[in-house]
Amino acid sequence: MGIFTKLNHHQLAKLLSQFEGVPSTNFEARGVAMGTVNTYYKIHHTTGNLNFLKIDEVADRKRLLNELRILALLTKNQKQIGYLTPSPISVKKSKRPFIPHGKKFALLFPEIPGHAVFDLPPAKMKIVGEAIARLHTLPIGRDIKPHRFNLAGQDKVFRQIQGKLADKLPDVFALITAKRRALKTQAPKTERETLLHADLFAENIHWESGHLSGILDFEASGRGNPLFDLGVCLHALCHRNGRFHYPSIKAFLSGYLSIRKLSVAERKYLGYYLDQSAMRFLLTRLRDFELVPGTNKAEPFKDYREFLKRFDENQTLAQKLKTMVI
Repeated sequence: MGIFTKLNHHQLAKLLSQFEGVPSTNFEARGVAMGTVNTYYKIHHTTGNLNFLKIDEVADRKRLLNELRILALLTKNQKQIGYLTPSPISVKKSKRPFIPHGKKFALLFPEIPGHAVFDLPPAKMKIVGEAIARLHTLPIGRDIKPHRFNLAGQDKVFRQIQGKLADKLPDVFALITAKRRALKTQAPKTERETLLHADLFAENIHWESGHLSGILDFEASGRGNPLFDLGVCLHALCHRNGRFHYPSIKAFLSGYLSIRKLSVAERKYLGYYLDQSAMRFLLTRLRDFELVPGTNKAEPFKDYREFLKRFDENQTLAQKLKTMVI
């Protein structure tokens, strides 16, 4: 994680002055490491308000507009989902929620109260399961594009790294090539699509007085099979000390299934989406950490080898899930 776009106080003030209702004087700012791709600045105003300025480093306008459509949908349905989500502040002149910054985009968000809790206990995992299930029940139109880490998105990441990967780690290259071929061959022919978060980590979940107050970071969000989200959550939130943590898994599924039941067809593909979501983590860890040239890597370093082992672990978990899912 890092600060990829360096901005001084004057540059920050100039950006802030363009957003509606935001003072551009009497503030303190510091860069915060909140991701491996984009830059964030935490803006403290003397009025007591707190904002986060995001510099979108990807600079893909179509992807950004899809993210903004999703954020608007979430804001509209906040009562149904039961927690806050990022809601960008409008720009004075354009009324759009972003400012072109060179070839990048700048967005400003109000603070979502609360704080992250790591190593979530089962009681909180049940709440997270309920929250994700409510997300999956939202009605979505065809204007919502597929999430970033579907098979096509994974193809894009693989193309970015395949040359370096084949040279540096030929055995891993061969394994990934075979696994990706299997994922494409075994993919469901038809599937029910819902809105997915697609990238949920503990740091993206805010808690206040024991309650889930907000979920952040919908950059990868989009339409897709809800089982992909379940796979992401099991890998990112329910795997500790080198193994899946079954009390957390049971609690998460209990919360999820209390809101949204899985069909017979969906249960059949639980193991498949455990593998597809594991492949997402494996590819991005290779791209963002292992294969980054020199020493300018995101921090903290995340070892791709952890996810090489997940494919075997997934088979055991998939069998146990058959007895957990009702």
